[in-house]
Amino acid sequence: MEEETTFDKDKCVICFQEFDDDNPHLQLSEKGISTLISHSKLRNHRMLKKHLKRCVRNNLKVLVHKICRRDFTDIKRPFTIVDCSAQVLSKKLRSSMDPFAWKENCFLCSKTASKDVKNPGRNNVCLATTIELRRKLLEQCNSRNDDWGNNVYTRLSCSNDLVADEGLYHKTCLSRFLLNWPSPYAKNNDKGRPVDENLLQWFNMLCLWLEVEYDAELYTLTELHEKMTELASGEDVYCKKSLKKKLKDKYKASIYFAEIDGRSNVVCFTNMIDYIINDAWYNARNKNKYEDAERIVATAAKLIMEEIREKKYNTKFYPKADDIINDQQEWVPKSLKTFLDILIRPLVKQRSIGQSIVYAARPRSVIPPIPLGLGIELDHIFGSKWLLDEMSHLGFTISYQEVTRFKQSVMMCEDTLINNDMPPDTFTQYVADNVDHNICTLDGKQTFHGMGIIQAYRQTEMESREIQQKSRDMHYNELIK
Repeated sequence: MEEETTFDKDKCVICFQEFDDDNPHLQLSEKGISTLISHSKLRNHRMLKKHLKRCVRNNLKVLVHKICRRDFTDIKRPFTIVDCSAQVLSKKLRSSMDPFAWKENCFLCSKTASKDVKNPGRNNVCLATTIELRRKLLEQCNSRNDDWGNNVYTRLSCSNDLVADEGLYHKTCLSRFLLNWPSPYAKNNDKGRPVDENLLQWFNMLCLWLEVEYDAELYTLTELHEKMTELASGEDVYCKKSLKKKLKDKYKASIYFAEIDGRSNVVCFTNMIDYIINDAWYNARNKNKYEDAERIVATAAKLIMEEIREKKYNTKFYPKADDIINDQQEWVPKSLKTFLDILIRPLVKQRSIGQSIVYAARPRSVIPPIPLGLGIELDHIFGSKWLLDEMSHLGFTISYQEVTRFKQSVMMCEDTLINNDMPPDTFTQYVADNVDHNICTLDGKQTFHGMGIIQAYRQTEMESREIQQKSRDMHYNELIK
């Protein structure tokens, strides 16, 4: 059993340390507390979970260090109670330092400081002219609390008056030192800004969602940024420009951005199967055969989903009648077909279930022939909106709205002129009727008498026609134009 731990409301509930200016902290919202409770369950930290639930019941505030919250909610990091207060670096003694040439070297970087005699205006070397400069630099040394700050602090301690010693410094070194930037001559000096662990955490969660949890649809960069904001629960995240750069850096050649159907910056993946195999398979091997079997199935599901996502389908035209009658190998990815060949023997069931899986994975970007044909047939026989929507909800057919859009597309694609050139084996029937509107009016005007005729024909072997998909439902006024 865990010992009873005393939680102080003015201390971090994770590391039990007090707050100070050097370690930023925050007050958790209700959603943040619930996130912390869920992670305390994962880490088997029962006392923290009990305390957080008590805070929720009594409406008490919960304060944590930002870095503690980041480490605790990241399941990849081992949890240990760490003192979040900054570690004070040991300073060097004066006796361990070699004599410093104040008139020759920069007292900030210890490099040679030579003046440009030919171009005084471009001079990067300055002479210390105020006593206040030494005091300001000593304060900055304590504020930085790093190796560079400690070296400068030890060097300045050897001089009581920089003006009298005629100390020299580089303008660039002074600017970088006061801005808390690393020394220009430091080893392993990484270019660019330091990595923000909080922002990186939410980006990694978005990548996990992209690879595992989300459906096989195409998303724009804006939609992914909104999803990352949702995962962060209102905390700061990368901007869209940084998110795009991070995605390119992580997935490299496996990701590209395109413009599809008027949507800009659509995130598209390619060769993700190789990425999943190389990145996830060999790094997650387990000796437990049951866990290893589950991992194999999960990896196979990822491979199938990525192949469905990368497969190209015609989104401009509906499937033709021949697509339902003939072999439909192109509608089901090869890996999914291999999976269904092992599970299901009847070929018709393999096709229907395979196309239903594809349609369920990509409901907005593909309409397979069997769900389309079944939805049209049910609408023709029963004419029930409820039945179509119910079957669509179960994943067997297209929805009633999609059937209506198909009918409108057929009407827009039909020929408006009577065709007199018919094959010999064609049965043709003409249907005509009159229409009267405002037969009698007071002044005898605004009356309408019309006659309409249509041609219906059927051949022994019907020719399949391509029906172009309409992007939206149309008003009846558009259909009668």
